[in-house]
Amino acid sequence: MTMFRWLTAVTFNRSRISIRILPKRQIHEVFDRKLKRLQRERAARNFDEGCYFLHKEVANRLCERLNDIPRALETALDVGCGYGHVRQALSDFPGIKRIVETDISESCTIGIVSVEEFLPFQQHSFDMAISCLSMHWINDLPGFLAQLNRVLKPDGLFLGAMFGGDSLHELRVCLQLAEEQVHGGLSPRVSPFVQTSDVGSVLSRGGFKLTTIDTDRLTVKFEDMFQLLRFLQATGENNANCLRGGYFGKEAFQLASELYRQQYSDDEGYIFASIHVVYMIGWSPHPDQQQPKKRGSAQFSLKDLGNAVETSKPDMSS
Repeated sequence: MTMFRWLTAVTFNRSRISIRILPKRQIHEVFDRKLKRLQRERAARNFDEGCYFLHKEVANRLCERLNDIPRALETALDVGCGYGHVRQALSDFPGIKRIVETDISESCTIGIVSVEEFLPFQQHSFDMAISCLSMHWINDLPGFLAQLNRVLKPDGLFLGAMFGGDSLHELRVCLQLAEEQVHGGLSPRVSPFVQTSDVGSVLSRGGFKLTTIDTDRLTVKFEDMFQLLRFLQATGENNANCLRGGYFGKEAFQLASELYRQQYSDDEGYIFASIHVVYMIGWSPHPDQQQPKKRGSAQFSLKDLGNAVETSKPDMSS
């Protein structure tokens, strides 16, 4: 599905207001954002703080990176704030005086209800922006990062964490095998995740400089596959792929659960789910930042360095 976005250009003069519709670039829609908002609303109606242990842990690990940044950051924007886990983690940093929170679900936030790709803030409004475990549902990720870059002050900090890589690959495999055996076909039952190798280029497309990327792998145990599915639903992380399949059926679910236990369980009988978290740091552009040297400005060649290493090796023939 391809979605066209449009910009409205309004021209004022003394006699009338004219409106022109300008086409914007095409954006391939992977996730059903309306469905995702409904899933988040449904999860909020049955809110259970105990289900959000993973979100809380990742928020703490993400904010710990501020310990390595000796700089005053007084204003922060938390995009996709959920139930305030980032705010709780930032309570250990008294230098942050003001935190503004946004989320797509009005049931999740006491802040501003806003989609990530269109942030309702003026340019250069914040010293820091944070997004913790919400970016993996955004269709236009470079556009979102460009929006963050716009609202950050020059040399402002962006901290991000998102599910990526091979997260939930055990669930994906078992659902695919069961669907193929029962229904004779495949459909995306687990939403896709960004690959770690693509995050750097996406940050660059968003205009961020001096980027840093690292990953974390977590393993979460459940009694069975159905408890895992209930956990995903309770946290609003269930499938929202635009190409998601329809009827799956009891027989396919039972087969997938049996396959999961056979292939991905420990000696105690618990199944495990792999979670791959990608952490990222970026800085909005500033003239005083470190800049790469111009091409051809090097005074030494790596070839000369290799020759120097060869000549410095000790003679072992004697």
